Amino acid sequence: MEETSQVFDPGRGPGPLSDHELRAAFAALARTSGRVRHREYGVTAGGRPLFALTISNPANLARLPEIERGLRVLESARETEVSRLIADLPATVWIGCGIHGDEISGPDAALALARRLATATDSETLGWLDALVIHIDPLVNPEGRERLLAHTRAYSRRRGPVDPQDIFHNAFWPEGRGNHYLFDLNRDAVFTVQPESRARVAAVTAAMPQLYVDIHEMAADDTYLFAVPAEPLNPHLPAAVHESWRDVGADHAAEFDRDGTSYYTRAWNEVFYPGFFDVWPAYHGAVPILYEQSATNGGSVRLPNGRVRTWQEAIESQLRSARANLSTAARMKGELLARWRHARQPPAGARRTWIVASDDRGKLREVERVLRAQGIQLSKLAAALEIDGLRDAWDEEPKRVRLGAGSLSVSTAQPLGRLVANLFDFHVPCAREFLERERRGLDLGGRTALFDVTAWSLPFAFGLDAWWTQGEVAGEWRSIDEPSAPPRAVKSTVAPLRARYGHLLRDPSLHAAARLLARGVRLRVTREELRLGNQTFAPGTLLLRGDDQTADFHAALEEEIARGDALVVPVDSARVLEGPDLGGRDFPLLRAPGIGLLTGAGFSAPGTGALWYLFDAAIGIDATLLDFARLESLDLSTYDVLLLPEALDAAWCARELAGVHGARLRSWMDNGGTLVALGKSSQALAAAGFGSALLRSASLDRYPPALLGCASRGALDGDFATATGFDESPKPAEVTRPVIGRGALAFAGDAPSFSFPGQVDSPAACSPLPGARLQRYLPRGAYLATDLHPAHWLRYGAGGESRPDRLAVICRESDALLAAAPSLDIVARYAAPRELALSGLVWPEAVGYLAGTAYLTREKLGAGQLIAFSGDPVFRGYSLGTQRLLLNAVVFGPGFRRL
Repeated sequence: MEETSQVFDPGRGPGPLSDHELRAAFAALARTSGRVRHREYGVTAGGRPLFALTISNPANLARLPEIERGLRVLESARETEVSRLIADLPATVWIGCGIHGDEISGPDAALALARRLATATDSETLGWLDALVIHIDPLVNPEGRERLLAHTRAYSRRRGPVDPQDIFHNAFWPEGRGNHYLFDLNRDAVFTVQPESRARVAAVTAAMPQLYVDIHEMAADDTYLFAVPAEPLNPHLPAAVHESWRDVGADHAAEFDRDGTSYYTRAWNEVFYPGFFDVWPAYHGAVPILYEQSATNGGSVRLPNGRVRTWQEAIESQLRSARANLSTAARMKGELLARWRHARQPPAGARRTWIVASDDRGKLREVERVLRAQGIQLSKLAAALEIDGLRDAWDEEPKRVRLGAGSLSVSTAQPLGRLVANLFDFHVPCAREFLERERRGLDLGGRTALFDVTAWSLPFAFGLDAWWTQGEVAGEWRSIDEPSAPPRAVKSTVAPLRARYGHLLRDPSLHAAARLLARGVRLRVTREELRLGNQTFAPGTLLLRGDDQTADFHAALEEEIARGDALVVPVDSARVLEGPDLGGRDFPLLRAPGIGLLTGAGFSAPGTGALWYLFDAAIGIDATLLDFARLESLDLSTYDVLLLPEALDAAWCARELAGVHGARLRSWMDNGGTLVALGKSSQALAAAGFGSALLRSASLDRYPPALLGCASRGALDGDFATATGFDESPKPAEVTRPVIGRGALAFAGDAPSFSFPGQVDSPAACSPLPGARLQRYLPRGAYLATDLHPAHWLRYGAGGESRPDRLAVICRESDALLAAAPSLDIVARYAAPRELALSGLVWPEAVGYLAGTAYLTREKLGAGQLIAFSGDPVFRGYSLGTQRLLLNAVVFGPGFRRL
């Protein structure tokens, strides 16, 4: 008889435990064992409690505060004191599970491990408890787990399905990977957009572990993977962490080798991006170990070799790994503590100081929150000053900069200096050897070996003005942790809130405007610069006319003032010193938009989640989630704005839009609707004939790109051997070096970089490479420069003070949009070749392909309009710089659709 999986129903047999059952089981351990302490450390986005167990011998538990103080002392202790402190302190281990809700063996394995630690009396376990303080964090994503379990329980049966094609093993969209808002929490360790990430980061940084275990699952037909990681290794990783990877990995491998169990290491290139929870701890001094067990979904699954892997085997593999790592940590307690201390020393070399500034107080607060959540030390400028010799992202030349009070500074001369450099440097170079292999692989027709984005600089992500210099910066800087000086008594020069005429609102984020509109407050928008008294108001400033209102608006306005995001200036007259008077026709009236988010199977769950979270949690306004598959039967008349998040496949989406779905959307736009499309959904609309934008890949014959890379017949024939790009002699090979932005060259070290030829603004003389070939070289995730339209309403509030008409955007393997008709407004255009690359791995072919193409377009269609982004402006929820462009489309769009 064929082997079957365990029946999933708990009433019939064992299976994965629910969030509620796990919480009850772990709490019971804490009540019955003197080795265990239970605590809640946060709440999920869906309102469920997050909890962890701390397990050690009773003596260690009794002195936990002393142990944490001892670690802080060890970090900065004199060399003569280090040996004594290390001998006295246990090492700390953090075991984290359940960050992806559909990777379910980790939490159940954590419970089995906790039971052993709480009750076993064998010498090995007791040795662990003496040498270690072990934190078990079993489930940081309970909503995702419950989503997956609801699916598998619905499709369980008496004879468990082992066929990997069975619906039991293939959950429906959005599956269980993401949290309540569908975020991939494993990419949120640095920016901590979601509450689960904030809570876990706070708990881990307080515990200060020397070993961090992150338990995952991967494809069912795989075996088992654990770190040691593969290239490209981030150059900011502490050397001590590399030493620990070697030692811990050797013991881990020996455990599996005892009975010939299959496993592998060094296969994934995920140690470059610092925001993974299995990488991020390294910047805090811990050695992170990733487990990837092949999945079973809580049942059994038949492998390609015919063998059936059971749920119990998956649990046991996770347990064996944990036992191996705990044994290593106990045996090497002293070495791990010493290496942790070494990794937390300020990095060698010259001190680098970063300064960020913005007129958006909300952005600066978010910078402060992100950095302080990591434990990074930073300072705030108390009084404005001018400084010479600062450098920015746009060019190499130092300049004189005026910094306003409230600007923030952060230095690499601190224990987390490596993380500071990683978050702020405009470029993090890959190893030369990796670049050569990556390039050769692409030239041979393979896909990129990179696992994730290659750029994440906080100034680019947040759309901030940022400068850096070597050494300290003069001025009156106060540590954020220092108490603020008592405010001086200053006579108010602001008129009372209840002004005679109305109010002007500077709202950099547009969050306040969206909330006020939702509450029935009527707002207008300035389209020209205004001057009242000694204040200047840029286009995009909001105008609240008292005579527009039909209800009392003061309570709503006072709430927004209290939030601190918007600056409200009362005005007593419609007359202004410069610009149009406030009572004229130059101020379009906005309307509270009815927002629909079209999504479902075929669309990016994280992309959908970032939009959902933005409206529901970050702003706090309604946005209806609509099933794209049911589009033809939906009543769209109540929506002013429809959003299409990133499609997973542009060709699929184009086919859907070519039929009844597309006809439905055209009819809705003809009647005044504003359709906003992101990434591959924009490409699909272009392919389906919506508007006049063209896809670059479909227009190479009419609009050939400049071929800055392999522009030779040899390249067309696939002869990569003559174009490796890593020979120092000047020859055609040089064109395959990556492009590094001028402002990023200072961070590139000895990485090879592309040298532009004399002429780059016209297509190469040879025939263009096929579109599919060119698209291999598009950035996996890099920041590129865009030039903003000087006056278009869609760019209001975007750009910084130092470069108001330029904005960094994230580009991820995105096809380009071309303007084929004068009716198409290009609001943001990728910069010229020499200016395009800002941060990340960018090949010269990509520069030629993308330079001068459209990032953001707007076109009138009937009485409505189509607004298309070639990328994702809300990428992972931390892209505050481009998020404003999206909110312009949503908040301003219905009021500007006829302009």
